[in-house]
This record gives sequence, structure tokens and C-alpha cells, in this order.
Amino acid sequence: MPKMTPHPEFDLFDLLPDPVQIVDRDGHIVFMSAKMREVFGDLTGRICHQALKQSGGECRNCPRRQPDRQQFRDEQVEITAVNGRNYLVNHSTLALDGQPHVVETYKDITGYKRLLQENAQVTAGVNVAREVQQRCITVEQNVPGFVVAYRYRPSHLIAGDFLNVRYWRGRYLAIAVADVAGHGIGAAAVTFLLKTVYDQLCRERLGLVDFMRKLQRRLHGFLPSGHFVTLALVLIDTTTMTGGIINAGHPPVLHFPAAGGPPRRFAAQLPPLGIAGAEEARQEAPFALAPGDRLLL
Repeated sequence: MPKMTPHPEFDLFDLLPDPVQIVDRDGHIVFMSAKMREVFGDLTGRICHQALKQSGGECRNCPRRQPDRQQFRDEQVEITAVNGRNYLVNHSTLALDGQPHVVETYKDITGYKRLLQENAQVTAGVNVAREVQQRCITVEQNVPGFVVAYRYRPSHLIAGDFLNVRYWRGRYLAIAVADVAGHGIGAAAVTFLLKTVYDQLCRERLGLVDFMRKLQRRLHGFLPSGHFVTLALVLIDTTTMTGGIINAGHPPVLHFPAAGGPPRRFAAQLPPLGIAGAEEARQEAPFALAPGDRLLL
């Protein structure tokens, strides 16, 4: 390896926070800054990629790969070094002693790469939770004698919202609207748990009070500590146009009569589901519908 004439100005590289080295046209390390030696040890005289890269392979712009070893290009490459850390290496050309050289600055991006990986994992989890959340909004709109309309605009990317409207057993219109306390993946998971239990109970032939009691008991055993659910249940017999409402901690259900006048309010009869020691459902609030009446949940 030809010796390089000492260059006192290279002492300036010792002031830089990032490691710096100079490589000749044959790929030999001819200079290492103090930070470079601190991180990797003194590798002067060794072939750059063999001494520093974990893979041992040459960089795309390695001088050894150039046919005439003269036409270098300034570029950035990302490498994994022998110390297991990731670096962004900036290659810049430099003429020394009449010969082409490459100045390489090493920027440690290990923490940045780790953050990217963690962010990708979180993003994947968020996407799954968002899909789960969407499955918790189920509305059957083909109900004889009724017009069903809804609007869903979550205030957060992932929330604990639950809406289920179904035409049940060819006779009943069942409506459930719920809100899980909190936001994020945890709230979405609890909402999906609520949907699972709700769907299971819908397969049983239960009245509204028994349905709510079973829902209370099952959720109380499953809900994580500190989580609770507000829920309004409505069951309408479409043949008699009568129904019942049970409200557990949810905003009031409003009945607007077609004949006019103030709406009837069905306020919460029970505390939210998941509250320790809360009383179980005992009765529903009955109502009757006339043509043109509206229910708002």
C-alpha cells in the first residue's frame, strides 16, 4: 500500500462527532479520525469493506470496482458494520498526492432504524385494530316497515364504537349502540369482545331483560380492569309496533312522535357495563310506535 503524505489539516476531522476515514483507490484505509478509531479500532492499512462491513462485500461505489479506478461518484450507502450497528456512509471524492481517494463519513442510524421497525409494527397493529373496529359496525337496513339510517364518524383513528342493527327471527328489529371507554387498540379489542358476546347471545331466544343480564354477567367476567361500556339496547316487535329499551350509562334514546310535540327521553336506567357491584337489569322501558315516528340513538 503506498504511503500517504501526512496532511495536518486532517486533524480537523477529529473535531467531528461522526467517524471519518479516507480510503485510497485500492480500497485501503489510509486515515481514520479519532472518533473512527474509538468506534472501530485502528484499521489503517486494511481493505475498507473487509475490515468494516459485516457482510464483507464491497459498496456499489467502491474504488476497487471502477475499471480505471479514477471515475468515483459521490453517494450514500447504508451498511451494517462489524459492530452490528447500522450506518449511513457518505462517500465524497478527494484528490490527494495526485491520486483519487474517497472520504467516508459514518452516521450511526441504528436508533433510527429501530424506530422505523417499531413504527412498522405499531402501524401493522393499528391496521388490524382498525379492521376489527369496522367489523363492529354492522347495520342491516332491509327491515320491513322501517327506514334505518346511520352515520359513523369516529373522532379517533381507532375507537371503541359498537353499532349493531339486525332484523331478528323474521319479526324483531334489534338495535344496540355502545361506546367503550378509551381509544386505541385496547378499546378496539374490548369492542370486538363485546361484539363476540353480543352475537353469541343473539343466537339464544331471550327477552330484552334476560339478554341484558347475561350480557352484564359475561362482560363483567371478561372486561379488563378499568374498562367499562355504555350501552343502549332497543328491541321492537315489527308486527305490533311495540318495543322496549334498556339503557346502561349511554346518552338518552329519543322517541320523536310523528304527531309532534317534545320527544320522549329514555335516560340511563343502569350504570355502564363493567362497573363492579352494579345492579342487574330488572325491567325495560316500554314504548309504542306510530307510523312516521322516529327513534334516535
